[in-house]
Amino acid sequence: MCQYDASERLSREALDIARQICPPSETRRDIYSLASALFGKGDLDGAEPLYREAAEAARREQGNQDLAALVGLMNLATIQQMKGDYYASESLLHEVIPGLRALGPPARQYLANAMENLAELRLGKQDIASAESFVREALAIFRSHYGEEHPEVADALSRLALLMKEKKQYDESEAYYRQALSIQRGLLGERHPMVFRTTHLLAEMLTEVGRYNEAEPLFRECLAYIRAVAGDRHYNTALTLRDLATLLRRQGREAEAELLLIESARIWAVLPEDPALLAGTLTMLRECRIAQGKSDDVEALIAIDQSGDDTASSEPVLTEGRGSDE
Repeated sequence: MCQYDASERLSREALDIARQICPPSETRRDIYSLASALFGKGDLDGAEPLYREAAEAARREQGNQDLAALVGLMNLATIQQMKGDYYASESLLHEVIPGLRALGPPARQYLANAMENLAELRLGKQDIASAESFVREALAIFRSHYGEEHPEVADALSRLALLMKEKKQYDESEAYYRQALSIQRGLLGERHPMVFRTTHLLAEMLTEVGRYNEAEPLFRECLAYIRAVAGDRHYNTALTLRDLATLLRRQGREAEAELLLIESARIWAVLPEDPALLAGTLTMLRECRIAQGKSDDVEALIAIDQSGDDTASSEPVLTEGRGSDE
């Protein structure tokens, strides 16, 4: 967070100077710089009006044929999505995409990013066909722009794999996940957040189709990674513990699953997240204990000594969603 604080301070100073000595048309880059610094530290309310100011200024000068204006609108769409205003986010993307198409090759990367963001919104509406169309076009753009071996190509393949999973086309889903993993491991190495994410998604898909012997080592690989980079008290640690416990329960391995669910619940209990995460894990833990003929009183099992260092973290190891810096 310190790096974002320093960036914000320098960006504010630069923008203050620019506003004093430059015409408005020459301050856009400084406005974008400050907006990006605020966005990076999670200050969406601070970043939003700055992105809007810069985008509107660019649009007044050059209309929707200005790349800077369109990128600013993309960032606004990302902020709206993160704030839960999906209608506003989708409306902005529908405005952005035709403009990016018209700009041709210089805007192709941004066009692909915008399509992936729109696909994510459509997936939220269960409009799988539309989401798939946008992701496939984005993938074609990335392949044309970067070639096959690039993180953006791998990310698009992973998105396509998720859509195939939603369509119950599991063979295609697995093939796309494995293509994505091959690219990510070759470019990023074994111990990278994107490798963790794709491995976790592949394990979830294999669990869904009952291929437990293949999914279990992948979940355990993910668990070892997240413990190493984020510790034992992290959101993603709790999530992976719960997913692995789900797999074990499907195999009747209730005693093993119980230990994982207790650890997961103890993390959820001290994280400032949706209480439903803890409630859902406790429900699973009760069912697990009942299946073993044990008491369903689970609260005492997750009691945490608050005098000790039992802090947990929800700081992201992975970055979900996508904005774009101009």
